[in-house]
Amino acid sequence: MKKLKIDYRSGAVSLFVVIFAAILLTGVTVGFTILMLSDQNRSSDNDLSQSAKDSAEAGVEDAKRVLAQLTDCQSKGLLGSTDSEEARKCRDIQDAVNSRSCDTVSRALGVSGEKERKVAQAEGDEKLDQAYTCVTINPDTDAFVGKTNDESDMRVIPLNGTDSFDTVEVSWLERKDVPSKVNFTPPAGSQPSNPDDRAAYIALPKKADWGNRGSVIRVGAVPYNSNGVDIRDMDERSRTAFLYAGNRSTPKNKIRLDDRSIDAHTPIYQNEEPRDAAGSFNVATPVKCEGVSAENSLKDPLVEQGYLCKTSVKVKDINSPDQVYFTLASLYRATSFKLTLKDEANPAKKIRFKGVQPEIDSTGRANNVFRRIVSRVEAVGGESAPFPRAALGSSGSLCKSYIVTDESGDYQEDSASRQGNSGCYNLSTGNAF
Repeated sequence: MKKLKIDYRSGAVSLFVVIFAAILLTGVTVGFTILMLSDQNRSSDNDLSQSAKDSAEAGVEDAKRVLAQLTDCQSKGLLGSTDSEEARKCRDIQDAVNSRSCDTVSRALGVSGEKERKVAQAEGDEKLDQAYTCVTINPDTDAFVGKTNDESDMRVIPLNGTDSFDTVEVSWLERKDVPSKVNFTPPAGSQPSNPDDRAAYIALPKKADWGNRGSVIRVGAVPYNSNGVDIRDMDERSRTAFLYAGNRSTPKNKIRLDDRSIDAHTPIYQNEEPRDAAGSFNVATPVKCEGVSAENSLKDPLVEQGYLCKTSVKVKDINSPDQVYFTLASLYRATSFKLTLKDEANPAKKIRFKGVQPEIDSTGRANNVFRRIVSRVEAVGGESAPFPRAALGSSGSLCKSYIVTDESGDYQEDSASRQGNSGCYNLSTGNAF
């Protein structure tokens, strides 16, 4: 009988390969699972975060409706009366706004003890469990902040203060408004003839030649008496100044819009006209910007954030009962700005804007994720009206000639005057024809 010979061999290598492959496969599987769950969690967190922001924005919109209702109550004169149900509701809205409590919206609606207000796109929509938990309204703010959108934009701000004031402190040109390197030295050929003169003339070049400089801002004051608006009086008392963002110093008390040192009707280019009673031209005033270098070369701004330029503009007498509208526009570039109200004789006095740009602080929630946003609102209760940068007026007739053509030879500069005896005016010369 033949015997079978069994040959035993070691399987350590094979076992090691199998174990290593299993570990590798497990690691890949676990890693893929972790990445997948991480992406899923990140996506879920993003959805919840956006939904929480949406909830906060819903709180802002509801707060704007409360302010609009309060404005309507003020216009109807119902805040000082309790003679009717509507007047009592208006008083409740005013008390809710002044309370600065988280349940401002609920209290304005006559609901008390509500910790949060649910947010849903449709009835029964509670998938993300959305709500805004706290909404406060601050109608009186320390400053008015904004930005000129472009060179055709003019901002008109009512100067309503919580206390008497005579001066507006203007800060403009945030760091993000200008390039990484700037040079605020006036362009070649536009140096002022007398740097010590408040109205030292600065020629304004083309925008293409302006380079990395700041902006020229146009500030104006339009006073009026609320008891009786006189258009002619408003026009004659309106004042405008052009402030050049540069590195030349100008004393703050020299920029005044409360007297005849600046005339809104004197064009900036009439530097050869006789001086007015106060002895000045209505031309660009250089204002030193502390946030930039005084060297005549491209340099980084001296500050990383905040406003580069600041000056004070006197707009009226401290004891004047007149209301004042403040206008602001920018040339050469869009400009962020901030306005604060001051008392020239008492700079430490705290003066807030009264109901001009209310601040709404809203916290929204989606499930267990919270988002908080702070918003400034204007023109509550009505649409913001567009204001022109320039206008044309005439005491007599005015003719317009419109031509649409793709050939320059078809256009006649004085075509309206060719009609003869039209009773109109030549816009170039001002002469009647």
